[in-house]
Amino acid sequence: TGEYTVSFTLCEPFQQCCHTSRQRFTVNCVLSALDINLRAARENATTINLSWAVNERNPAQRFFIMRKANLEEAWKVLHVAEGEVYAYTDRGLLPGRYFYQVSQSMPTGSVFLSNIAEAVLLPEGSQVLVEQQVRAVSEEALVIWSFPEEAGKIEMRLTDVAGRIIHTFRADQEEGSISIPSPPSAGIYILQVDTPAGTQSFRLIWQ
Repeated sequence: TGEYTVSFTLCEPFQQCCHTSRQRFTVNCVLSALDINLRAARENATTINLSWAVNERNPAQRFFIMRKANLEEAWKVLHVAEGEVYAYTDRGLLPGRYFYQVSQSMPTGSVFLSNIAEAVLLPEGSQVLVEQQVRAVSEEALVIWSFPEEAGKIEMRLTDVAGRIIHTFRADQEEGSISIPSPPSAGIYILQVDTPAGTQSFRLIWQ
């Protein structure tokens, strides 16, 4: 999907001159079973770019761009786009993870929903983000990461102060998030995350 320019050049061999014609095309078809294929990509530390492609289109269609910070929240409509619009930029965001979905409303009354796309924002220069706060026992701790593509598998370990392992995690994605379950009892715990630059440690407190 995207914008493309097709050029056709005809050259006359005897007069040694060429004529070129160009035409621009927009490709929005989806090569999948999804009615709408949504993608979310980080542009910088405060901006996320959304783009989507549709199986059905109409000049009078409307798109509702929705966002939430976790899957338990209700969707919030950020913007309504009308017509042949297939992109949106969400700006001024704080570090964290964001979920997006697009709803397509057709003049016929049909409504199509996209997949849920996740994007991660970290402060400039950071690769791992863990909210530093005191949590109640039973409350999860959210970990967000974004590593270079060559990072490989992401390893995480939650230990107590004596070094005993409470939880271990492994992720294959270079970018994503995970919620670490609460340990069984209150106390100070250490989260170790293996990064391409070495192991980072975070002090987490449950009470």
